[in-house]
Formats: sequence, C-alpha cells, structure tokens
Amino acid sequence: MVKLSALPRIAYLILIIAGFAAILVVASFSATSPQETAPAAGPEQILAATDGSREETGQAAPPATSEAEPIRYDHHGNPIREDPIYEKVVDEGVSVEFTAENFLGVGGRGGEIAAELFEGEFARLKFRISQADSTAAMPGLRPSVWMELRRVDPTGKANPAPSCQERVRAYLSEALTSRPDINLNSYFILALNNDSSISVIDPMIDVAGMTNLFALLDLPQPGYDWAISADQQQLFVTIPATDQVAVANLEQFRVVQHLEAGRNPVRVVFQPDQKYVWVGNDAATGDASGVTVINPVGLKVMAQLPTGAGHHELAFSADSRFAFVTNSNAGTLSVIDTEQLAPVKTLNIGPQPVAVAVSAQTGALYVAEADRGEIVVLDGRQFIELTRIKATPGLAAVHFAPGGRWGFALNPRAGQVTIFDTASNTVSASMAVTGGPDQIAFSQTHAYIRTGSAPGVTSISLADLETGQTPVPVNLSIGQSAASDFPNPAAAAAMLATPADGAMIMANPADDQIYYYIEGAQAAQGGFQGHGLFPRAVQIIDRSLREEAPGVYAGSVRLPYSGTYDVAFLLDNPRIVHCFAMTVNPNPNSTTAAAESLPKLEVLTAGEPLKVGQLFKLQFELTDPATAKPVAGLTDVLVLANQTGGNWNQQYVARWLAEGRYEVDLTVPAPGLYNILFAIPSLQVNFDGFPNLNLKAANGEVGN
Repeated sequence: MVKLSALPRIAYLILIIAGFAAILVVASFSATSPQETAPAAGPEQILAATDGSREETGQAAPPATSEAEPIRYDHHGNPIREDPIYEKVVDEGVSVEFTAENFLGVGGRGGEIAAELFEGEFARLKFRISQADSTAAMPGLRPSVWMELRRVDPTGKANPAPSCQERVRAYLSEALTSRPDINLNSYFILALNNDSSISVIDPMIDVAGMTNLFALLDLPQPGYDWAISADQQQLFVTIPATDQVAVANLEQFRVVQHLEAGRNPVRVVFQPDQKYVWVGNDAATGDASGVTVINPVGLKVMAQLPTGAGHHELAFSADSRFAFVTNSNAGTLSVIDTEQLAPVKTLNIGPQPVAVAVSAQTGALYVAEADRGEIVVLDGRQFIELTRIKATPGLAAVHFAPGGRWGFALNPRAGQVTIFDTASNTVSASMAVTGGPDQIAFSQTHAYIRTGSAPGVTSISLADLETGQTPVPVNLSIGQSAASDFPNPAAAAAMLATPADGAMIMANPADDQIYYYIEGAQAAQGGFQGHGLFPRAVQIIDRSLREEAPGVYAGSVRLPYSGTYDVAFLLDNPRIVHCFAMTVNPNPNSTTAAAESLPKLEVLTAGEPLKVGQLFKLQFELTDPATAKPVAGLTDVLVLANQTGGNWNQQYVARWLAEGRYEVDLTVPAPGLYNILFAIPSLQVNFDGFPNLNLKAANGEVGN
C-alpha cells in the first residue's frame, strides 16, 4: 500500500511520463504522411433470418493483436481471446444477446475471466434482453435456458437433430427421456435426514419405480445444522457426535472432507462476504465453549476462540467486519473482529441470551433474552445498548422479514409471537400461536410459523404490517403429526421459500415427508416422501438464472463435456425461442470421460414392483449416444445395490441378454429404499459415472 506522504512524488513522476509520451505521439504523427484509413470491420455480421422476421448476429473474427500488446495465456498455456462467445438474435421487437465466458480458478471463485471454455470448468452465461428499437433494458423477466451437447451421427443421415422448437417442447414436458445435459431453470432440494445422510431431490422428476431422489450423501453421524455458500458450490454440515464439520461439493453432490471443528459443533454460518465459515461450539467446559473459524477455500481452521459458556447463536454486521456470538449460560454477547479474529468486546445482556439478529434496515443488533423476556437493542457500530423491547419470558428466536424492518420473536413456551418495528423499536403486534411456535420462514409476502407441538403451519401477511393493520394469523393444514413427535430434531430450518414465486417447502420428520405448499392454498399441494430417511431440515440449490442487473440474466454452470452445445432459450412473453451455439474445448488436465464414449443407460424394468424376498429381474439397456447403436457383449457391467440407512449391500455382474440389453437378479431383504449404481471398468466408467437408480421395496407395489 502506498503511504500518503509518497503520493506527491508519484503524481510528479506520472506527469513526467505522460508528458514524455505525448511528445512521442506528436513526433510520430508529424513523421507520417496523412492518409485515408479504411473503416474497421464491425464486430458483428448479419446472418439471414430463416423466417424473414428474425435478425441474428454472430461474433466475427477478433482483430489482430497489436505487436506492442503482450499475449496473455490461460492456465492451460493457450492464448487468451479477449472476445467472449457472443451471439445476438432479434425477434418480436426484442434483442437477446448471449455471451459465455470461462471462470478461471476453482469453482469460479475470484478467478480471472477468459473467453475459452474447457470441459470440467465453470462458465458464466449471460443473456442481455432489451428492446430492439430503443435498447432499453427489459427487467423482471423469467427466461428459461437448457443446454444439450450435440451428438453427431457419423453417417450424417440417421437420427436428425430436432428443431429448436421441438427441443424446448420436449424440455418443458419434463420427461426423463427428454432431459437436457444442463438445466438452468431447475432447483434441487436438500434434506438433512435422521439416518446420517443428505438426500438430493429433483422436484421435476416423478416416474414409476423411481423416486425423486437424485443423489444421496453419506455422513458419519446425523448432521445438526448446515450452511451453504453464496455461489451454492459448498455445503458445511455440523456433526456434533464426531466433533466434525462435513464439507460437500454441491456440483458433484459428494462429501469431500471432514474437518475437526472443536468440541460439540452445533451452529454453522457463512459470514456475508464468504471469507470465513463460523461454527458454534457448545462444549461443556468453558475454555472449549465458543467458536471455530474455517477458511472455506483452503478448508483450514483459522482460529478457535472461547467466548463463554452455553449455547451459541451467531450473526454478522452487513459488511462482515464483526461477528456477534451469544453465550447463553454466561449471559453475554461476544463481539469479534473478523479481520483480526479476536474478541473486541463482551456485553452483559441478561441471564439467558438465546438469539441474535441484525436488521438489514437499521444495522442494529437485536438480542433475545429468554429469562426476562426482553429484546435488547444495540447500536451496530458502537455496541452500546439503545433500548429494550419488552416481550414475555421464554423467548427462543428472533428473525427479520425481507427488508429488515419487521422483527419476529418466537416464544414456544408461552405460545406467542411478538412482532416489533425497527423504525421505532416498539411492539407492533403480539399474537397467540397454539402449539408452540419454534421456527419461522419468509416469502416475499408472508411469514410462515411452524408450531412444534401441533400439526400445521400459521401464516401471516406482511402487507398487513406495512399498512398498519393488525395481522390475522391463518392456520394451514400441512402435515399429520407435530414436529415434536419426532425425537431427534435439527437446528437447521425445516421451511424455505422455493425459487418459484409463491411456493414453500416444509419438512416434517414425524410424517417422513417434505410438503410442497403454494401461497393462497389452505393445505399442502403435495410433497416428497422421505422413504424412511426422516427429513429434519431442508435447503435449496438454485440452478436457475438470476437477474444481476436490469435486463441482464446470468448463471454459472460446470461444463461436463467438450463439444458443441445447443443453448436453448425461451421467453414466454413475447414468445421467443432460439438455440444459441457454444463450443467447449477438451481440457488437457481433465479425466472426465468424453460424452460420446459414455453409453446411455436406460432402465427397462423400473416400473415393475420390487417385493421383499422375491426375485426381481432388473433389466437395462446400453446404447451409444453418438450412433444410437446398442453397446453389446460387455462382460464387466457391474451393479451395486445398497439399502439406504441400512447395512445391506450387494454387488453383481450383469448378464448380457441380446443387443444392448443386460440383466441382474436382485433380491432385497427388507422394506425400504435401495440405491442402485452402475459401473463399467473396461470403459473407465466408475459407479459415479451413471445416474443412480432408486427403488422402494415393500410387500406391495413400488412407490415413488
């Protein structure tokens, strides 16, 4: 860093250099005879529209690099093109500009951006949508995008590629056989299960004989809380029984490391700028009770700080400068400098501080004190007490609705919810909620309150608060059992809003179900079975595009294979369908199998019932995706079957029947969910190379 005293000298040197450069430029012009220069070619060329109403432009060859301009190289040693993949289409008076760039570095975290795309790395896709005549941005849209690798028939005749319209129509049908390689409109549901696992659920799939289960992550013991990175690439899960935090890669959906995280790790939170992950250690001894700080990039423990006895809840200032940690048995709140990783202040709150939250609107801290039933308000910079909001003894949690103005304090013991206004730090409403409110979640328009000791959920309209009306709680019929009927709860949230507007998912382990609710309904609209795994908490991985600027919609994807992709784009209103082209280069450092060499596996008997103790002939077909011909005669097709949540597993070698069909005789010992994996060692395809098959065994028919 340059010192202030050095600035005059640096400015003086800059002036001298600038003046000398100006003399050289003038001399150069005076030594050259003036001549007329041909206009440079534009960066775009117009392509003829197929229907006479569409204008398309593609990226022309980049201009020659100046001799004086140094050539830059990427991490593969290739020259970096400064121009990204670019294509533009104009239709229905709307301009859609598509760009794709490579994020260099691990997972695109702070890496250099370059134009070349490589398999196994991350690409940043952007769609700039504007009015064609005025170039005015068009915000608030919901474009849909799919990506599929072109698999060319060597003969050039068989299996002609479907049109863009046909592709989009097939994707919208959500049929399993019409799934694209990459779906930028989807989301996955993560379920923190009671059986030491995490389910990855695809809510878009529901076919006979197969569940919505997309993947399953194993943990050494049941998880208690979790935190997901802002880029949704990493998941940290606390495991109190082993004093560890499990770290999962959410691109590959697998656990990659277990970190020692202090005694009895319970709560886990990313600080807002994502620099550190903080773990609350509810240790029995005072010197071990505090927080563990982890660097999520290097997966290294940076510090372990004792803060005081008891349970610890965590919050942060908006700029991530300070961390706030409650110490419930010590009656204090610790303020920690996140740069120095050292406590700077300890505040006396009262006998039992149990929760802390920061208002996004005011920046003030709100600490719930359970013994006296007070919400202590602290200045977010000076950390001095401003006031105390009186509620009732038994407070357990405090949360803010979107925007940070309205705070909700939950009191399970008194069966009460206190709503306060941060603009005045006064109580706006206090309402009875039968069944003990123990969790709360927010959509943009409603608050949803779970009652732990009674079935159902209570909703409150946030619009009532904005208009000064007393909110009226509405009881929703969601679930058959009370959450407290399940003996092993988790600290993580059991309710979340989905990326789609006006929908919520709600886990109920006592019902072994994740319910799907649409706002305005009086009951759940459906859900996803837990299959004996008992989901205790839910999280969402959003793979859809986000509007990062007015009219600019972007998303990041990991590119699984090299080759040319068709990027199918759909806009509903006005109706625009177009397939852009995007080329991905082979990665010299990648061990990923080429898409053309990975056979397509289709299960033929998944819809037949799987019954306990009875022979089940599992048949499947292997085809070459490039030629659509059967992959015949393999003798090392392996099938691994294991019981989810159990100890039973069995490996088989499949029999070749004819053409591309193979068969395995499967007999399962007990009811439940079974995970079926496939591998072909001769083709260098491991058990993680094919999508998993999940079957439910019972005395009756196969369930979803």
